Amino acid sequence: MAELSLFLKAFTKAITEEMEAMRRDLGAHEIPLGIPQASPPSYENNCIQFTRPRDADKLYIGMECSLRCDQREVRIEIASLDDTALVVQSDIPIDSDCTQYALIVYPWFLYERLISRINAIGTSDSFYPESALRLFAKVPPNLTSDQPAQLEHADLNESQLRAVNLCSQSDTAFVWGPPGTGKTRTLAAVLAELLARGTRTLVVSTTHVAVDQALANLSVLPFVRSHIAAGKVVRVGHAVSTPDGLDLDSIAAKINAECSQKLHVLQDRKVLRSHQERQLKKMLTTLSEGKQDEQLGLFSSPPQPRTDIRRDLHGVVGSILAEQWLLAPSPSLKAALAQRLRRVQKVLNGLETRTGALRKELAQGVRTAIQRADLVFCTMSTAYVHRILCEERFDAVVIEEAGMAVLPTLFYCACLAKNKVIAVGDPRQLPPIVQSRNPAVQRAMGRNIFEVSGALEPGFSHVALLNIQYRMHPHIGQLVSDLYYDHQLLHDRKFSAKPVPISPFIEHVLVLVDTSGHTRCEITQRHSRLNVESAAITAALAHQAAATGQWTVGIITPYSEQAKYIGQLVQEDGRSLSNVESSTVHRFQGQERDIILFDTVDTEPLKPGILLNGPSGADQLLNVSLSRARSKLIVLADIAFYLRRAPDGEVGRLIGALQHNPHCLQIQASALEDIH
Repeated sequence: MAELSLFLKAFTKAITEEMEAMRRDLGAHEIPLGIPQASPPSYENNCIQFTRPRDADKLYIGMECSLRCDQREVRIEIASLDDTALVVQSDIPIDSDCTQYALIVYPWFLYERLISRINAIGTSDSFYPESALRLFAKVPPNLTSDQPAQLEHADLNESQLRAVNLCSQSDTAFVWGPPGTGKTRTLAAVLAELLARGTRTLVVSTTHVAVDQALANLSVLPFVRSHIAAGKVVRVGHAVSTPDGLDLDSIAAKINAECSQKLHVLQDRKVLRSHQERQLKKMLTTLSEGKQDEQLGLFSSPPQPRTDIRRDLHGVVGSILAEQWLLAPSPSLKAALAQRLRRVQKVLNGLETRTGALRKELAQGVRTAIQRADLVFCTMSTAYVHRILCEERFDAVVIEEAGMAVLPTLFYCACLAKNKVIAVGDPRQLPPIVQSRNPAVQRAMGRNIFEVSGALEPGFSHVALLNIQYRMHPHIGQLVSDLYYDHQLLHDRKFSAKPVPISPFIEHVLVLVDTSGHTRCEITQRHSRLNVESAAITAALAHQAAATGQWTVGIITPYSEQAKYIGQLVQEDGRSLSNVESSTVHRFQGQERDIILFDTVDTEPLKPGILLNGPSGADQLLNVSLSRARSKLIVLADIAFYLRRAPDGEVGRLIGALQHNPHCLQIQASALEDIH
């Protein structure tokens, strides 16, 4: 198929170039680990277990990286990762008595694995490339059924029901879900419909958070509960927020409960016999090196008990037999110990054989858990990294956060679907993250699937727009709708136009704080931007908003150093403000807060930053930042600077929209000390 060959070649070339850019610009990432623990009995030799590290969101089951043990590095693979523990395995023994351990993660590893899986599409007939080509608008979609939704969905609005019906009837569908429009709730209804029709479905997303949000919304539906109880819904790759009992390990453990119990018993016996083996070897060495019997002759007194091996011998053969053996001559004692050592080693070999067979049964249990499942959830990376999932195929594939997915990964996941592919997301929010600036890489990896497929073009038949938002106060929702959704977003009737009484500026929902002439921007040693004065203003406003502890506060900024500095200011006066979070735009994707403070940071003597004013992606970053707010939105910006240096940029466009909004309060930073 010529079209398929062109896609695979373009993807392979782009991924290779992107990997080079990552090696050049990013380098490896180090994740410190604690002291190793005993590995679970269900794992093979050369495994070692650690407490789950802080940066575990960068890790995947099946991921290959290096384990640094003091000064030595060992190539390892992530064998297991859950909310408490990390297990790694290697082809060679791993030292368990080092003083420091760290994982060395290579960000391009996932792309190395992706290239191999992309190449497999062209050489194996087990894939369904037609499904991917339909998603990419190279093959026309088909109606697979004229039947609308079969289940009752009384809690869905009209646009959400249209989306469910489209996904039920078409073999290719796009669900466009702007912020707060119930995208995850709609997705749960779509999955319930697929489950009701007996459609075996893989659900993937770019992040663990999105996967678990989809799973949590699905798990509360009455129709789905019986399927969950029967182990028909499985989450591969355990994250902190995964609902209890739905992860693959838990379901496989239920399947293999009897096998696991046997393995634990055998493992305990192995530990005991291994200890005996070490003690026997130690005693034989002690006797070989000892000189107690060298002077014994024909008329010597009887040998005295060996005090240096008495305790070990008691532990191995028991008290009575030990005291008898201790009175024997050294040759006889050595022979008895050697014979006992051979017996222990024979038992150990037998235990190793039996535990190996049980481990294989457990591994088959994991495979069985996936094969029995009607709904499988995982990240997109897990779909091509996890060995068992690489062998699985599905009736349908549903892609959450499809607008953020790099196209080669999305193409691969779509090739796992025999009959149906559904893309769910919002192309007006965060785009795919691509390191290389190469135009070919940007074209093959930096665009979103909604754009590539033409799903946003007028007359596109298999896209459903969710158009009623339930998150934002109408004044915030209207601002977002006007700026980024062509005035198409409506607001749920439950919303009141009255401001929510949140300090500061209790009477206002939209606030524009003008920092002109009061701040200065600099570049830090980490090549990020920092505006100390703007940070201080933002932190002071956050303190006022969070003072009662009643409201959640999000501080969003495009620069990591600014977010870190504001976070320090918020906490430095000794008060614990657990309801305040300061972070970058990407960290807030998929989240929401009662009040959002958006610090734009940029000002003299620097030029406007490319993140908020560049030709690509700035509108999406701003959209995500503003649409996290439920009840109040405060924007901090040097108005004169932006209107002078970037009047046509995205921040300038936002400033203009706020200045012309009758519901927005504009205030000078110098006047803030008078606000109470």
